[in-house]
Amino acid sequence: MNYEKFENFYREKGYLPNDVGPRKNKLNEKQIKTQYKKYLQQEERKVKKFKEKRKKERESRYTIHVDEKWENFKSQLDLSKCSLLERFEGDPEYEVVLEVMKRRGGHLLKTIDPAHVFSRAEAPHMKYEVDNVVPLNRFSHSMLDTMRSPITGEPIDKKEHDEYWEFIVGEEKYKELKERSRKRRRNG
Repeated sequence: MNYEKFENFYREKGYLPNDVGPRKNKLNEKQIKTQYKKYLQQEERKVKKFKEKRKKERESRYTIHVDEKWENFKSQLDLSKCSLLERFEGDPEYEVVLEVMKRRGGHLLKTIDPAHVFSRAEAPHMKYEVDNVVPLNRFSHSMLDTMRSPITGEPIDKKEHDEYWEFIVGEEKYKELKERSRKRRRNG
């Protein structure tokens, strides 16, 4: 609002745009100018505050939260070999499995991720447990996370999903992890 509109507003209504209520005493020209300067400062602060708020909102949308504990945990893991492919080594089917996975997963087989046997959603208390995290190629990891075969990418049910994890970590370790995940859920 320019000074002329500000002054006309006061003359017509008896109060200023930034007043809380009507004024008891009339303002002279000098007082109106002083009040206009205050009004401009208030408006400038409002605009600045609004812009800062919008900037924070935009930044927060694009800021990625980094879990320092998880990053530190991952750095201590040996992610040099995929546990699934390791389990197949020496098996007569190894070459066939590897060929199918290469066709389906391509370059994703080269990246090894730390994969949770019991997901963070299913067993959040086991997120940082070394036994619950195994190195898995990115293709197989994403397939298991979406209830698909870590070899072919075909849909699987919960039973098959659990059987794959049991195969990857071994029967004994899988049963132990399953029991630990259940105990915590029962105990809250």
